[in-house]
Amino acid sequence: MFVEWLGHFHPLVLHIPIGLLFIGFIFVSLELFKKKDWGPSVLKLIYGVAVLGSAVSCLTGYFLIQNGEYSGELLENHKWGAVILLIATSLYFLSLFTQIKSITKWIGSLVLLLGVSLVGHDGGSITHGSDFLDFPKEEEEQPVVDSLSTLKNDEVATIPLETPNTEVLTEPEVKPENAVITSQPEAKPEKGAKAELGVQSQKAVKSEKPVESSKKTEAKTEKDAVVKTQPSQPKQNDQSRVSMYTGVIAPLFDKKCNSCHGENKQKGGLRMDTPAYLKQGGKSGASIVVGSPESSELIKRILLPLEDDDHMPPAEKPQCTDKEIEEIRKWILSGAPYE
Repeated sequence: MFVEWLGHFHPLVLHIPIGLLFIGFIFVSLELFKKKDWGPSVLKLIYGVAVLGSAVSCLTGYFLIQNGEYSGELLENHKWGAVILLIATSLYFLSLFTQIKSITKWIGSLVLLLGVSLVGHDGGSITHGSDFLDFPKEEEEQPVVDSLSTLKNDEVATIPLETPNTEVLTEPEVKPENAVITSQPEAKPEKGAKAELGVQSQKAVKSEKPVESSKKTEAKTEKDAVVKTQPSQPKQNDQSRVSMYTGVIAPLFDKKCNSCHGENKQKGGLRMDTPAYLKQGGKSGASIVVGSPESSELIKRILLPLEDDDHMPPAEKPQCTDKEIEEIRKWILSGAPYE
């Protein structure tokens, strides 16, 4: 417990070597290019305190990682980079007691300045996330979230269809050019009867449609009706349709949570950058209770007052908006699906 407490001084102590190595580089540069004579004791004092500060920083950093909340390749790079920097600073400090050329002294101070910059960048990435120095980007348009991922069990989302147009178009009446009228050769009707027969034949011809044309019209109409009423099927391989976790929840966690609960840092033993780690929970237990947002520790911590020590994200970091909180609620209520 006491060792972990000492580790909390690491963020304070680490600024001592950073500042002194920067000041030392300025003094050496002025000595070389402006022919300033500071005397041997000034540089020895600056780099001597820098060595002491580097040693204490390494020690407190080692104490800090004993709580198990830090891990990953970035941590290893930061740890061993700090050790190498301590050794290099010590050697440079000892070289000040010898007759060293001004240009060699300047190159050495420049190397130390670049080294502390790289080591400090790794430390900042562990604390604030690897993208904390990235230039702000415009908000990208979110992909379409597949509503199937928010449904429980085997429920299927249906796509509403418009009322199909079943109106059947008919072709205009076709008046045949040559109509053949047959009559019995044996019977010779009288004039009145013959005239009446001719009128009836003309009416029959006008009302009759060609059989072949009628069949084509009906077939075409039925085909159009089938095409119009056929429901559109969603594309199975459409890359723009993603699950709610992939499209909304994971980017939200990456933006608001993973700097403290990601690969390089796991505050409270909780890691949230992958579904597998998210299911494991942290030291206080499961962070998500499937189907019950109000019982989930994740929602409870988000809704705590901002001044509360257990409020998440911390007060000095970007907070979740009401819309984002509601998205997390919906996701947990739907069963917290990851696909």
